[in-house]
Amino acid sequence: MITCGIKASHDGAVAVVEDGRLRFSVETEKLGNGERYSSLASLQQVTDILAGEGLAPADVDQFVVDGWYTQDANGAHVVSIGTGEKSVQLAVAPYVEGPGAAGPLQRHTFTGLELAGASGGYAGFTHVANHLLGVYCTSPFAAP
Repeated sequence: MITCGIKASHDGAVAVVEDGRLRFSVETEKLGNGERYSSLASLQQVTDILAGEGLAPADVDQFVVDGWYTQDANGAHVVSIGTGEKSVQLAVAPYVEGPGAAGPLQRHTFTGLELAGASGGYAGFTHVANHLLGVYCTSPFAAP
């Protein structure tokens, strides 16, 4: 199972976990001496990062996009990727869950992720869930 995590906004990154092990993690600010806190420049950048690691979007079983606080005109949580005419907005999970939610690990599902000419579904979790999981995964409790 190959899962690709995408952090599109502030501190953009692409990470791939294959069969429960981290295969790679690339921060966009590290590419081409990018600016600190760089966001993804485009969805094509995700495809390029995958290709640099020997993968195509079709090789990925599940894409996951980080939740964020920005909203569109209708109040839906979205993240903008790129600028100008090539800018796209992806629906994402909220930054934090509201009252009555199922908890920080509630899975949100979406459609419309277009990479390398293919369109598909993706999942997302709140931004705070990413912090919680990061703490757990780097703690002694996650050791095999």
